[in-house]
Amino acid sequence: MRIPTIQIQSQPARMAIETTPFKLETEQPRASFELNTKAASVNIYSQHGDLRIDQSRAWDALAVGSHLETMDKIFSAVKNIVLNTIGRIAEEGNQLAAIHRKTNAIADIAENRRADHFELAFAGPAGPDNVDISYTEREVQFEPIRGEVTLDAQQNAPVHNFTRGKLDIYVQQYHKVDIIPPQIDLQA
Repeated sequence: MRIPTIQIQSQPARMAIETTPFKLETEQPRASFELNTKAASVNIYSQHGDLRIDQSRAWDALAVGSHLETMDKIFSAVKNIVLNTIGRIAEEGNQLAAIHRKTNAIADIAENRRADHFELAFAGPAGPDNVDISYTEREVQFEPIRGEVTLDAQQNAPVHNFTRGKLDIYVQQYHKVDIIPPQIDLQA
């Protein structure tokens, strides 16, 4: 005889998990800045120096000096000429008196007189340094004006973009138990 059996079939439950990852995007904008400069400068103050040129000795050497100075020099030169002339006349007298010499004193004196001339020099001495130059300098004043550099920096905050992730947990297959009873022959 056959014993009826009960069949039991089970199906396990299955869980499903689906995920979408999150996204985090971070951006750091550059800092913005503005640079302003003011150039340094210098103010310079100076008075003109004094330049003095004394060329009186140069004019004197050219005999173009002042009238009084020129006349004074002429009078001094004439005095020397008169003294030299007196000396020459005395010498000529001595030549004429020297009859013991056997020379023609009158011819010699005439010869000397023909070549003799006097020069009236009233110009001053000429020279390369007859012009005196003097320069008086003045003090130079400096007034510096400081320059400036201004830096205006703005820090920009970081920008964050966050996209949420997703987590889905669900039952993909439910648990199932099938109980199949035996077939009973009710006719027998």
